[in-house]
Parts: sequence; C-alpha cells; structure tokens
Amino acid sequence: MYRLIRKILIIGHLWLIVSISHALAQVILTDSSTRYTIGRRIDILEDPNHQFRTLNQVIREPYRSQFIRSIQETPNRGYSTSDYWVRFDLADQATTDRSWLLEIGFGNFSEIDLYFVSKQTGRIIHKRGGELLGRQGREISYNTYVFHMPIKPGDQQTVFIRLSSTFGQATFPIYLWRADTFVQSAQVSGLLWGVYYGILLSVFLYHLTLLLFIRERGHIQLLTLYLGAYILWELSRGFCLGVRFLWVGNEWLTTYSLPTFFTLMISTFLLFYSSVLDLKRVAPRLNTILYGLIGFSVVGWVLTLLNIQGLSKNLIITSVGLVDGLFIIFLGAYSWQLGYRPARYYWAAAVLLFLGGLIHSLNRAGVIPGADFFVHYTLNLGSVLEFIFLTIGLADTLRLEKKQKAQLQQEMDHKVEAAELRGLTEERERVSSEIHDNVGNSLLTLRQSLRGLQSETGTALSYEKLERMVQETYDEVRKIVNNLLPDEFQQKGISLALQELVDTLNRSGQTQFYLLLSGTETNLKPSTQFQLYLIIVELINNTIKHADATEVSIRFVTINRILTVSIRDNGVGLPLLSKLENGRGWTNIRNRLERIGGSIHLDALVEKGTSVVVHVPLIEGYDQSGRI
Repeated sequence: MYRLIRKILIIGHLWLIVSISHALAQVILTDSSTRYTIGRRIDILEDPNHQFRTLNQVIREPYRSQFIRSIQETPNRGYSTSDYWVRFDLADQATTDRSWLLEIGFGNFSEIDLYFVSKQTGRIIHKRGGELLGRQGREISYNTYVFHMPIKPGDQQTVFIRLSSTFGQATFPIYLWRADTFVQSAQVSGLLWGVYYGILLSVFLYHLTLLLFIRERGHIQLLTLYLGAYILWELSRGFCLGVRFLWVGNEWLTTYSLPTFFTLMISTFLLFYSSVLDLKRVAPRLNTILYGLIGFSVVGWVLTLLNIQGLSKNLIITSVGLVDGLFIIFLGAYSWQLGYRPARYYWAAAVLLFLGGLIHSLNRAGVIPGADFFVHYTLNLGSVLEFIFLTIGLADTLRLEKKQKAQLQQEMDHKVEAAELRGLTEERERVSSEIHDNVGNSLLTLRQSLRGLQSETGTALSYEKLERMVQETYDEVRKIVNNLLPDEFQQKGISLALQELVDTLNRSGQTQFYLLLSGTETNLKPSTQFQLYLIIVELINNTIKHADATEVSIRFVTINRILTVSIRDNGVGLPLLSKLENGRGWTNIRNRLERIGGSIHLDALVEKGTSVVVHVPLIEGYDQSGRI
C-alpha cells in the first residue's frame, strides 16, 4: 500500500512538473557554451508575506500560474523585503559529461532553497544555502552562492529557487557555469578583491602607524577609526568575508552587521570632517547640523533593528548615506571657498565616494541596469580613490598646521623677546639713572671737597692728581651710562649702535678703534643682536681696562651662515684665562653666549696682544634693516 501511495505521489509530481514545463523557456546546455546568463529565461513569483516555504506550495494552483516571466537579463526588484521564487527548465544536450555549476550572483541572502526536479523520474534534489547557515550556507566557498548541478547529458529538469534577502535587497543574477570556466573566473575575481582589500588594509595600517608615532593624533585618530569602520562595513558585503570567516554563526551580526558598521562608518566620517575642517571654530552652525546628522544616522540604525515589515535595511542606509554624503560634499566645497587649501582634497574624496555609492545604489535599485565590471564595482573604485585623496588631504592638513604652529610659536617668541627686551631696557635705564644720580653726584661732591681741601692745605700737586683721578672716574661712569642702551640700537640695530659706540670711544680715549661690518649681522634676531652688542661692549671694556692697547679692531665676517666677530688689540694681553673665568664680566659673556647659541675662542699671549673670536649662528627671516 505504501509503495502504491508513493508511486501515485510521484506521478502527481511529474504531472505537475510537466504541465508547468509547457509554459517555461528551456535552458539548453551544450558543448559549445561554457557560461549562460539566464535572466530572461526564468519565471519569478514574489512572496511579500513570506508564506511560501516549501516546493509543494508553489507548484500548485493558484500560485504556480502567478509566476511572471523576467524581462531583465539581471533580475532586480530593488529595495524589497519580499521572498522570491524562481523557476526555469533545464536540458543537458552536451555530448560530454562535464560538471556544471549554478551561481546566484549576489552574496547577501539569509536563506536559499534550491530544488532540482527530474522530468524523467520525478526525483527531487533539495539543497540549502544562505548566511544564516554560516559556512554550510555556501556549498562552494565563494562570495556569491554556487551549487553543483546534479545533471548529466540527456537529463531534463525543472529548477526552483527560493530566495530570502538579508538586508532588503532583491537582485539575483543567475548564471550557469561549466566548472572549469567558473574556476578561471573565480581566480580573477579573487585576485581583484584581494588587491582591493590589500589597498584598504595598507591605508588603514599606514594611518594606524601614524597614530602610534605622531603626537598630533586628533585628525589621524578619527580617520583611522573611519577607515577601520569602512573595512568592517566592506567585510559585511562585497566578498562577504565577515559572514564567511569572521562572525560565522553569529545570527545578530549576520542580520545587522551591514547597518551597524555603516552607521559607525558614516558617523566617524562626519566627525573627521568636523575636526579636519575645524567647523567648531569656522562654522559652528554647520557643526551643529553635522552632529544632528550623526543623530539622524543613529535613528536610521535603530529602524533597521526594529525589522519593520516591508522596510528595507538597505533602503534606510542608502537614504542616510545620500543625505550625509551631500552634506559632506557641501562642507568640503564651503571650506574650499573660504580658502582652506586642503579642503579641495576632502571635497574630491567625498565626491568620488558619493558618485561610486550613487551609481552602485541606483544599480541595486534597478534604475541603472547591468552587471558589468564598472557598474558593479563603482563603489569599490570610488572608495579607493577616496582613500587616496583623504591621505593626501590629511598630509596637506598636517603640513599646514605644522606651519601655522611654527608661525604662532614664532610670534610668541617675538612677543616674549620684545617683553624681555622691554624689561631689560627698563632695568638698564633704571640702573643708568641710579648710577648717574647717585654715583655721579657722589663723585662730583667728592671733587668739590677735594678742591676745598686744596685751597686750605696748599698741597696743590697731590690734590690735583687726586682730583684728576676722580674726574677720570666720573667721566668713565658717564661713558658707561651713556653706552648702556644707545637710542640708535633701539631704532636701527647693532650696526649703527656699534658705530656710534666706536665713534664715541675714539673721541674720548687714547685707544683707536676700527670697526668693519659685514652687513649680515642684521639677520640676527633682535634679542640676539642686543646680547651680542653687550658681549662686545664687555670685551671692549676689558680691553680698555687691562690691555693698555693703542689699537683695537672689530671685524665681522660671515662664513656658512655663521657670523664671526673678531676683536684684536696690540696691548700687553689679558690676564690668564683661569683668572678671567672667575671674573664677573667673563661670567656675563658666557651666560649671554649660551642664550644665543654662540661660542667664544680667546687667544691671550702676554705682551703680544689679544685675539677674541665670537661665533654666532645666523637665522633667516628677519628684517634686513635690523629694526627691532
């Protein structure tokens, strides 16, 4: 009895299949072709309520007559959450027994049921696939779904496929491959995807290395986070490495990885543009809108988690990407218009990614048909170009910020130097005033007292000599006071200040001074000029006090950006260096040289004169007039 019932069921299936086959276009496998695109030779049944789960449901009326012939070479129903059934007739008329493969050329299906129904015997072979099955969901490990076809020469079959989308995207290009041809194509495809992932990973590791070794981490940190999020998002689609190898069997990530990583990616992208374009300072209102768009993106992500009937996850993230992408393009153009040079690279990066994503989305929505290389991989091409321009833009930003910081530091240094110079000037003016008012007046009083003493005692000769010594001391004090801070130095720099000093000394003393300037001394920083002037004054005072020289030459020479000041005299020589180093004047010279990065060489030979050489590095970028 059981066998009889089984035979009746088989005969019934055969009758149903045969009756269906009369209306189907047949795909014929031959020796001459190795690949078939069968989009226009299939019938499609849409199941919006997900109610048809078994083959028996769709081969019976009224549903078997509701299949509609596809008019697209690559069937595409856009952002649809419906399940779809596909059927077509198949006949193997090849003369050689070769392996054939069936490929469903889209990688994000949660469930796939594949039925091969033999017309001769009624035998049904059922295969399953889909992301929810993990690695078992792919009979052949590949980014799309590829199945071995149980068909031999002379066989005739009707094939049924049930497709359930993971993210609400109903595109299902179907190909029949001869196995050897598919292997060759898969090798090329794997190589291209390998190059693509290699580029993404290289750019990510490059910025991660910068993040670890560069102090200024703000922009780099956000860009690195964006690149990492982009890679995770790309792993959820495309070559489907995530579901195949990284989160195998994790149902939550399998279902929600794409919107989750997209939200993380677009949020970090917005934050990066906020940081790198300095919106908080330049355009606070736009920065507020930007944070509002981050909230908008998060709301979109929450909607994908709610699994609202009929609402496609891909449609949500595409809409969010469209709005956010247009705003980012506007930000780049706005900053570029304001004169921020690196913004041109950020604008170009955003435009390239947006165009790639737009063409990709329109293709997925069915607006732009086709599955050729440039249409199918526009998003990949756009993202590679985007990463290149982002890297160039970031390098330009870091270079510009470094230059701006150097300028700010230079301005701060100038302000500090000016403040120090003002303080030093005020202090020296105070000291000058005190010497003039106190010491000078005391010496004048002493001189007057000596004159009175002379008239009383009559020892004119002794007191005349003593008075002369006091007068010379008074003149020396006046000379030091007058040369502490010449007006010419404040107005015109070291050159005229030294010239004025030498002229004054030549008029008032027995030592003849000769000054030879190079013209490059005005390239010194104002504070350095001042310190060098004081060093020379100290050395001149030492010469006057100790050398007993009749001639002193002061010569400036510049060699290899080093200013050399040579001071020579024909006197009896200075005291031993050990004695000089213990003196207050020598200590002042050493301290001032340390401040300006200079050095000194002393050649003092008793009764043979003295040679003092001072070396000071020149710094470019200062007023050639020497004004301070």
